[in-house]
Amino acid sequence: MPDLSTHFAFAVLPSVFFKRFRNLFFFFAFGAILPDIPPAFYVAMDYGFNLFNFDPTFAIWYMQPWHTPLGGMLLGVVAFLLFGNKVNDLLAIFAGIISHFILDSIQKRIGISLLLGYPFYFKDLFDGLLFSDHILFLVFSIISTLFLIFVLLTFKLPVVRLRISFFRLIGILFFLTIIFILPFFTKEFFYKSDFHYLNFFKDPSSYEGKNVAICVAEVISINPWKIKELNHVIEFVPPPQYINRINIKDNISFKGLYKDNRIYVNFLYLHKRYRFKVLFSLVGLVLFVIFFIFNYQKEAEL
Repeated sequence: MPDLSTHFAFAVLPSVFFKRFRNLFFFFAFGAILPDIPPAFYVAMDYGFNLFNFDPTFAIWYMQPWHTPLGGMLLGVVAFLLFGNKVNDLLAIFAGIISHFILDSIQKRIGISLLLGYPFYFKDLFDGLLFSDHILFLVFSIISTLFLIFVLLTFKLPVVRLRISFFRLIGILFFLTIIFILPFFTKEFFYKSDFHYLNFFKDPSSYEGKNVAICVAEVISINPWKIKELNHVIEFVPPPQYINRINIKDNISFKGLYKDNRIYVNFLYLHKRYRFKVLFSLVGLVLFVIFFIFNYQKEAEL
């Protein structure tokens, strides 16, 4: 997926260029950012697997449903009940979610799918065009960050206000319950569709002589070649042209044949600018928090 700065800037364009949408700024922004909250938990849990003994596949079958149009809309309804007041606020959140997945659809993926059809379809509807750390995405990230800073410094934005009532609280709890329990009902379908090659991580020996794909894994050794993904250490054999280009701590995605406890890679992509994507996502999140703090008002102050 593109970084949060790009998602944020792309979603709020209508609010910046058309005054009639200015009061919907934060609702467009909510929609753009909400689907990426689960991947943030995924990263946090990835670091915590060894510490807390979690099943590493939990981060896939449980977190990924939140990064879907359905999951985003359920989170969007919760955001609306917290801060929204009019139907247009909810529609703006949904528009931000749609913009999020339009950008995500542009991204080329290896070893994982964008679940636009969840919970009925667990494969990609179509292939992406560019990897998330392509130079064009980096350019968009820089432009988006500068654009957001410009908006922060020059535009008068509407206040955002927390709206809590008994009935809203009941609605929030209802939709959060759906969000938290839905993945348990679709876990079986993740394994049946072999999403993110879950069956490989569950039992690598079952993939003997079969093709497998790995998504954005970290290289932890080059003699022998090893990566770590979902708390699994996997040995691989890179194509000859990459032998002198891959270093420890690099992030790579690849496809290959699993044989004799290692993957013989026939296609590899080296994510040279992946850390820039993480950086600009952090910047986008910080900017959103700054926007929110500067424009938040309690009900009594209005």
